[in-house]
Amino acid sequence: SNGYPPTGNKPRTFIVIISNTNTTTANKLTSNYLFQYGNYDKAYGAYFEGVQYSGKIGMHYWKTWFLGSQRIDNQFKILTFTYDGEKDSYYVNGKFAGSNLVNLNTENKEPLNIASRLGSGNGYYGGDIHELLVFDGALSPDLMRRVENFLAVKQGHPRVSSHTNFKLSTEGE
Repeated sequence: SNGYPPTGNKPRTFIVIISNTNTTTANKLTSNYLFQYGNYDKAYGAYFEGVQYSGKIGMHYWKTWFLGSQRIDNQFKILTFTYDGEKDSYYVNGKFAGSNLVNLNTENKEPLNIASRLGSGNGYYGGDIHELLVFDGALSPDLMRRVENFLAVKQGHPRVSSHTNFKLSTEGE
């Protein structure tokens, strides 16, 4: 990697660990961002609707978006967003939460914004972001579970419940 998130239609995976999302006095906008980068009409990011709307988590491409089945709350969450070149999917604590068929064309004009949207910096996320990992490429389901389990143990939380066919030591091997 050259230090920038993947652009164009390149596969990518983002893993974000969040907790303590303020659902009473913050995160009241229609769109509250965990991260976003690109250009105004060619962007990529994760967000959720304010809790007074649906509170659902999804992906935002600036002019279009999709919301999955999971709602934001104040609990610890490992959110994995992966794009394979055709389909953008996300998982909450290892469980599938939604997908969207989309042809991305993300630009690298604006840097990766963490806890806000591009440009003006509004749409702030009110809560704790423990870690944000960016991968060049779509991780395989097995590798996603390994990384998610390593991060859960590292943060002192139970392992992701939907992993199969492997065991992960506390050292992450």
